[in-house]
Amino acid sequence: MTNNKTLPRLFNTWHFIWLAILFAELFTTASNAIQSVIWYGKISPSLMIIGAIDALVVSLIVAPIIFYFIRHTTELNKINEQLHLQMAERKRAEVDLQKSELKYRTIFENVQDIFFQTDANGNIIEISPSILKYTGYSREELIGKPEASFYLNLEDRGKMLEIMQKTGEVVDYEVVIKAKDDHQVHASLHAHLLYDKEGNPAGVEGVMRDITERIQTAAHLKQLNEILSRQATTDPLTGIANRLKFNDVLNTEIRRATRFSLSLSLIMFDIDDFKKINDIFGHHVGDNILRELTALVTQHVRIHDLFARWGGEEFMIMATNTSIENARHYAEKLLRIIEKHDFPNVRQVTCSFGVAQLGIDENDIRFMQKVDNALYQAKAQGRNRVEIA
Repeated sequence: MTNNKTLPRLFNTWHFIWLAILFAELFTTASNAIQSVIWYGKISPSLMIIGAIDALVVSLIVAPIIFYFIRHTTELNKINEQLHLQMAERKRAEVDLQKSELKYRTIFENVQDIFFQTDANGNIIEISPSILKYTGYSREELIGKPEASFYLNLEDRGKMLEIMQKTGEVVDYEVVIKAKDDHQVHASLHAHLLYDKEGNPAGVEGVMRDITERIQTAAHLKQLNEILSRQATTDPLTGIANRLKFNDVLNTEIRRATRFSLSLSLIMFDIDDFKKINDIFGHHVGDNILRELTALVTQHVRIHDLFARWGGEEFMIMATNTSIENARHYAEKLLRIIEKHDFPNVRQVTCSFGVAQLGIDENDIRFMQKVDNALYQAKAQGRNRVEIA
């Protein structure tokens, strides 16, 4: 079964026209025959010929003209329909574009990050209103101004451009922006180069995110960690290194001395009869003597040596690149300095010293035992003296 919808429209129209003409010819011929019978009592050949000529004229002249107009009318209708469709599609596209622009503008005007775009000369041609919140500058104040005026350090922008010229973009690049009131805003920058149709650089487009709070938090945490580290490795009474710090450095120096065949010596000393001082004058005087002694010895300890409170009235000095003989002279010098010093309340304080040098394949435990034994010998030999292991 044939579906008329599959037939070309012009074919259907042409078919209809010729059917109409065929019926017109038949009607004209029949009319002429009837007229001939009425007038002449018979069918007139001349009238029949005239009717046939009329039908032929209609077929050959009138029908093509009618067909021409119908065909062009059909084409015009087609064109008109296409125009209506195109206009409808264009209108829908314009509506969609308006919605898209409105959405973009809403995001652009309310985004918390700072969007910016510059021309080839580095001048700002677009920037989001959020710049006001972070810098105090309005969008209108910055349009047309050099982007370089943003940065606290011009070197930041130079490095940024250098990276973009190599890679085409920068990601999470930290910069410092100058605010209107001169306060500093730390920002993370994501940006890329823009190019014109010829492929030449046409500007920069990017987004800045305020990370000031993150930077401040990180700095605060670093400061807290440093304080905690100092507290963990510093004696709270005297302010010098504590036993934990000393042990940590000692192990490092033992490895270094063993590897490079360097001399390493320890000087251990404590205050003679310190318990009597506490019993007679009180612990607050004893604490003051510990502080005074620490300050005195610190002035004469070499910069590359480590001075630490070992515990109670005991102290340690790690003498790097120092032989046993030089360490003994070192200890004797400190003994005389302490002996001659005038301490508050008690006037004179003396100390006993033990000295030891790191032996071959000796670990920290053995090393510490040696210097402790030397100190014990100094105590046993009458105090206020230096003994070597």
